[in-house]
Amino acid sequence: MPTHPAVYGHVTGHVAEQVARYMREAQRQDDDAAGTSRERAYGLYLGWRAFAVEMTSAHQFALDDRAIEQLFA
Repeated sequence: MPTHPAVYGHVTGHVAEQVARYMREAQRQDDDAAGTSRERAYGLYLGWRAFAVEMTSAHQFALDDRAIEQLFA
């Protein structure tokens, strides 16, 4: 059952910000540290996917999922 849209929006926005931050850090770091930052970003993303899918509509989740995935490009 979807939760209040503001809660979903807040959580999703925060995850997107953190994923983007980790990916920016990865671009500035050497190989080992960059790998760690990318792993943190991906772990955060997977955690978000695990619980966010039940917080909103399938359509909204798919849109947000695609937007966060693009942060890894």
